[in-house]
Amino acid sequence: MFSELPSSPAYSGIEFLDRQIADVPDQGIVIGLLGSTGTGKSKLARMIAAEGALREAKLRSTQPRRKWVFVCSETSAAEIYNQMLLHLGALSIDQVERHVAADPWQLVPATDASPVSRNTFLQTALTQGSLVLPLANFPFRDWGDPAEQIHAYLASKLGTATGIAGVIFDDVDSIVDEYRRSGNQPVTAQSRLLRTFLENSRQMAQTLACPVWVTHNLRGSVGRATHTAILTHRDAAGCRDFGEHLDGCFVLGNHDPRTGYFLVQCTKLPRSQKTAPAVVRIARNGATVEEVFGKKSEEFFNRPRRKKAVDVDEDALDFLRELAAKQQHPTRDDDLANRVVQAVFCRPRSESL
Repeated sequence: MFSELPSSPAYSGIEFLDRQIADVPDQGIVIGLLGSTGTGKSKLARMIAAEGALREAKLRSTQPRRKWVFVCSETSAAEIYNQMLLHLGALSIDQVERHVAADPWQLVPATDASPVSRNTFLQTALTQGSLVLPLANFPFRDWGDPAEQIHAYLASKLGTATGIAGVIFDDVDSIVDEYRRSGNQPVTAQSRLLRTFLENSRQMAQTLACPVWVTHNLRGSVGRATHTAILTHRDAAGCRDFGEHLDGCFVLGNHDPRTGYFLVQCTKLPRSQKTAPAVVRIARNGATVEEVFGKKSEEFFNRPRRKKAVDVDEDALDFLRELAAKQQHPTRDDDLANRVVQAVFCRPRSESL
């Protein structure tokens, strides 16, 4: 289908993700973004595609133009592009300059912070550096795996392998389910189709020598876990086989109901490496996942327990002190009072009100 290409690093362009997969060589690997519904998987996937488009804009003058392909179950490519543009629009001029070489083609000089010129550049970069492929109405056939059909479509759409810098399959559950229903296959075939999809995705990644990212929805008890829990794909029902078919894996934790913070933890890599999870949150633009730094991230793990005050007036205190003095020689009538005293004054610290 495609001719072999030399290998290249599998960086996402997202700092807190790349820090956890630093120095991992890309030999055509498949990396998963896993989490419960609404945790931010699709936002991260769109960010990776958008950042990749900017990198391709920088490299345009030194190598053939390539695209990041974003495959999704959505019906509107325009909506996906808008979300990518919202993310890139939140970047500062310095951050945009970090991606773009200082050559005459550059549309946003470092001295020009005009939103109009910056927006023009970002739209151009997205158009030239990315391709959004909605599969809601994709003409699946009865032959072959859905991944195989999508790969064949990409080959015909982009021509050669040199046109692809990376591929992102957003919500593989919906993509495979769409294929299953189009062929009238039973629900029990879903797990098998997912495994086959990942196997064909790895074959594509190795042939193109580019990373393939997939997002997958975790179900089961994972959705009820606390926000500080370090989750893995093994915590979710039916995800053991899925995780085993990934070369790398990030799991997004549940949101803290008070702050909206959540964890992104790398749970699997091609080699053994332990890294600290990143504390992140959804930015105000709704399209960006940003890292939380400093004391705020420390408080995420070490939030002090809330203590409840005991409302006791002076008369009650005098009465309790008198009862406390009698504790060494209690009478039968004092048993109930002693239990009150012990509950208030003798409670261990770990059980304090």
